[in-house]
Amino acid sequence: MSIPALSRGLAILEHLMGVREGCTYTELKGALPLIPDASLMRLLQSLVASGHLTKDEARRYTLSSRAKAWEGRLAGRKTFTESAAESVARLSRDLAESAAAALLQEGHIRILASESFPDSITVIGKGSVLHFESDHAAALAILHAMDRAAQKRAIASEVSRIRNLAGLRKAISATHQHGIYVDRSTVRQGVSRVAAPLRVDGAPGAVFVCLPTVRVATQIKRIRERLLTCQDQLSR
Repeated sequence: MSIPALSRGLAILEHLMGVREGCTYTELKGALPLIPDASLMRLLQSLVASGHLTKDEARRYTLSSRAKAWEGRLAGRKTFTESAAESVARLSRDLAESAAAALLQEGHIRILASESFPDSITVIGKGSVLHFESDHAAALAILHAMDRAAQKRAIASEVSRIRNLAGLRKAISATHQHGIYVDRSTVRQGVSRVAAPLRVDGAPGAVFVCLPTVRVATQIKRIRERLLTCQDQLSR
């Protein structure tokens, strides 16, 4: 009995839901013997292209954050985007400053939650792509969490403003302070960001506050406490 393409694709996703470390093509072929080799390869390529699967350097296929969100919805859990929106709104309100949360998705840092506090510095909006920048705390928090190969790919991408790994290491060293990152923007004079790293379903991310540089020194202890609370709430 033949299996329609939709059923084959769902069978792949269902199998990978139970294998958090992912599978190679050979492992999937052994686990799903009813799917012909050529069909399996085409389906895997399509699922990667559509953003439902990711393929790492070891050639292992895993569910993407997009696909993993289904599990939470089916179980009645909030997605990361929903949780981030609530946490960022609370963070902004508690500190009376603008705040945002970002996650690395398919090689880009995407802003998934954003809250600009009235009469304060505006923060990058939800849905925007944050460049890999040497003077942005959130970008550096995410880059610091990547392995060397992933850092090289990020720096070589079209959304990078960092020249090389030496420049990245220097920027991280200058901003990393006891588990958080504090910058001073070279583009937006008088503006700073303070960020805490996140890890969401294996993907690096960050939650950060955007505020006038002159307020950082007096507020840093309180900002750090609130950021680390968000880190605990959102990392999973």
